[in-house]
Amino acid sequence: MDLFGSNIADRIFGPNASGSQIGLENRSDILPTQVPKGMDFLGPNYNYGDEVFRPKSVGVRRDDTFDSVTDAVKGMAYYMDTIAFGQSSNFLTKNLPFKHYGVNYFIKTGAKCSNGADMNQYIELIPKGDAFGKNIGKAVAEMGATELRGLAPGIVEDAKAAMNPMPLFGALMGSGYPRCKLATMPVGDEYGYIKSEETGDYWVEDPSTVVQCSKSPDGTWSTNNQKWVELNSASPPSPNNPLRPCQTRYVLDTMVDKGIWDADKKTMNPDGTPAVQTTEGFAPDDNRVLYSILATLIVANIWALSRR
Repeated sequence: MDLFGSNIADRIFGPNASGSQIGLENRSDILPTQVPKGMDFLGPNYNYGDEVFRPKSVGVRRDDTFDSVTDAVKGMAYYMDTIAFGQSSNFLTKNLPFKHYGVNYFIKTGAKCSNGADMNQYIELIPKGDAFGKNIGKAVAEMGATELRGLAPGIVEDAKAAMNPMPLFGALMGSGYPRCKLATMPVGDEYGYIKSEETGDYWVEDPSTVVQCSKSPDGTWSTNNQKWVELNSASPPSPNNPLRPCQTRYVLDTMVDKGIWDADKKTMNPDGTPAVQTTEGFAPDDNRVLYSILATLIVANIWALSRR
């Protein structure tokens, strides 16, 4: 029963309002509706426990000698440094192998760019050392102290990124129609691996598109378009290799309104490769379509001649 004699929603939002319309907004949805393909929102199957060096790898062994006790103490100091710093902080762990654990990768957001490509987001899980702020990280580096790039600071960095409300706020307040730009960024771990040696699982989507890249003086990454060949596990890997594995993906540049989004030419396939555009409606390099048309014309001419 309508106590006011008319629909309340019509009074507030207008006579054409519906359950999905508020004010002048008549779109049924403004947020991504496509379910991301490939890796889900949890990212790649990267298990920190599988990647941490085993006690045997850092010299710990079961024995009753004095050296074994010393090595056990070094092993304990090693894992403390792994948790806190990701590198050696004292003489006990000076010559032991360290690694900044985590991987970087691109993931599809479910949104579509104005040029037709899928929009991606770049995720950085390798600790950068700014868990407690960039200024503190710079101060630590300037003093020559050990940077906080261990497992624990990495968790803090990831938590800060996860709790940052700006990406969600931007998605809610934006138009929902992204215009994108190309971004080339390093992927995999800092040693140059793009898959786990333990499980064989890839940490990147579509590993065939991973190419070699290097960092330019201006801080950007440039690629030589050579396929990335993973380092030989039999030889000691080095994070100091200037060549890194990279991928190039379309990421958010700016949000535009629907009119601009629709007007932009859809020149890309969803995977970011160029789409073939022709005015005739078929690809000029697709000979099968041309042959079909010619065959149809020939059959039609033969049929017409036979009727004379």
